[in-house]
Amino acid sequence: MNAAHKYKLQKLLMDDKERITVTYCGQLYDVTPFAQLHPGGASLLRHSDGMDVRFLLDGSESLDGKSHRHSGSAYRILKGYSVLGAVSATPVPVLCSTVDSLVDTSRPVVEQIGALKDRYWSWIHEPVCDSLRLFHSSGWESLSRTKWYAVPSVWMPIVLLLTVGGWNDLRNEGNGVFTTTTWFLTIFISGILCWSLMEYFIHRYGFHWHPPVDSPKLMAFHFILHGLHHKTPMDKDRLVFPPAVASLIVVLLFWLYKSSMPWSTCLIFSSGNLFGYVCYDMVHYYLHHGEPAPGTYMHHLKKYHYNHHFNNQHKAYGISSAIWDYVFGTVGSYQ
Repeated sequence: MNAAHKYKLQKLLMDDKERITVTYCGQLYDVTPFAQLHPGGASLLRHSDGMDVRFLLDGSESLDGKSHRHSGSAYRILKGYSVLGAVSATPVPVLCSTVDSLVDTSRPVVEQIGALKDRYWSWIHEPVCDSLRLFHSSGWESLSRTKWYAVPSVWMPIVLLLTVGGWNDLRNEGNGVFTTTTWFLTIFISGILCWSLMEYFIHRYGFHWHPPVDSPKLMAFHFILHGLHHKTPMDKDRLVFPPAVASLIVVLLFWLYKSSMPWSTCLIFSSGNLFGYVCYDMVHYYLHHGEPAPGTYMHHLKKYHYNHHFNNQHKAYGISSAIWDYVFGTVGSYQ
């Protein structure tokens, strides 16, 4: 394509009111597909339509009264939306040209993870907006993808059954309505709080465990478990936990509770625990793909979680709540 044709295409994109285009250091970017994924919300990205965003990205200028210094990940993601060629002769800094060249994304990725060795940890924290193929097998590939609504569809009926069973058993113990209700709420809320603490420790010590670089199998296991989510945080089908895998953990936890609690307490505590998990997965999905109103609790939580992904993965392990980050000294940034 010659320069004249490139210019015409770029002009059409910039004049199209349905598209969101920005320039950075003389390069044109069509960021329309990224609008709903933008951590600051789609509206903020729309307000930057047609602008040179160089000084917005480095935080030296503000938009709608807000300024934010973007991480290197933002520049890498921006590069993926480049349109054909530069619209001016201004050179692009090296940061903009950083690309992921360590794996062949045209092939299943899991089999390539072991070869990364000591580059694995830095590689998974250089996020891309693409969806990566994990396996050769179409069956395994399909199992690795889960729609968000599968989680409440599978687990909420079980939460309801546990709740009703626990309530009936508690009532049959001969306590009055007030005592039964008080105990029920106390146990149910305790189950939710227990999940909140589990969420923190699983994320911090399980998901962020560093696999040994001389073990390709453990590296691949970690990548499937959580590394993939950091590499492709925008992948809608690889965000919530597959019910088939989660069921193994649910059964194990129920057995532990059954072994250590009275039956009615076990049922109610389990229902609260499972309800807390469902809320966590739904909140997590919303933080990545929802657009909460600016200034709301969910908007602050979205920025908090995105800073975990794009700025500092060693902070902000709480997802549905930051309370345990305050308790254990791992508070991240809300900026």
